[in-house]
Amino acid sequence: MSHTGTKIHILSTTRFSRPLKNSKLYDIQSKLGLKKGNMLRVCDTRWGCRYKNCETMLNNFNAIVEYLENEIIEQSDKDIAQAIDLLSSIQKCEFIIFLIILKDLLSIMIILSNN
Repeated sequence: MSHTGTKIHILSTTRFSRPLKNSKLYDIQSKLGLKKGNMLRVCDTRWGCRYKNCETMLNNFNAIVEYLENEIIEQSDKDIAQAIDLLSSIQKCEFIIFLIILKDLLSIMIILSNN
């Protein structure tokens, strides 16, 4: 799995898989005027799931960044080092570019797998 794929997996399985974490993300999305969207658990055999996570990540990027920044400031989570690493990684240009490319490739994979 690529570095970007690993970060998306960590966000969906550890950061936003718990209801409290999702409600904090929803609050930030609402404050920013974004449509509510949650990260799905990544399934190795479902291209659609991976595509939706890329799409959610792109559509809610600012909310996810703010969520991680708040978590770091509040130091309310035992996984603070992971939050710092995630924030640092997802704010790099390479991550965003790869995420956009991955989303485009996955959209093609969905079409091919449905035929």
